[in-house]
Amino acid sequence: MKTISFLYAVILVGLLAGCANDPVPGGPGYRPPTVLMPVQANAREGQFLPRVDDSLRRAGYEPVYRGSADMRLEIEILEGPVNVDTTLRLLDRGRVAAQGQARASGPPLVNRNRVVEDSFFQALAQFDSQLGRGRPYPW
Repeated sequence: MKTISFLYAVILVGLLAGCANDPVPGGPGYRPPTVLMPVQANAREGQFLPRVDDSLRRAGYEPVYRGSADMRLEIEILEGPVNVDTTLRLLDRGRVAAQGQARASGPPLVNRNRVVEDSFFQALAQFDSQLGRGRPYPW
């Protein structure tokens, strides 16, 4: 009987020790999920990357610009003669974790930068609302 009790105690201690090592957000051993930022962005997309970087950091992610990461960011700004389409997508192992899409339109020669900004900030607001607080565990 003592052997069985001892065996149960050893198993219980092993299970409890494994639970204590789980990283808790903000606790010891926790590492925020990393996001690989696009390096090949065109000039227009690169202009807005710092805003996306800030949004990711506020949500508890860690943007990285080189190496490997847990997640990957895609940004696309398509400018047509009248419309500007913006897409922000955060991919987690090929699945979309957060996405923002928007379209703005305006005259092609007047305030074109303002049309691009309108499209981007609409997409960023949608993207930001889907970010949440990051993944609670890095796996």
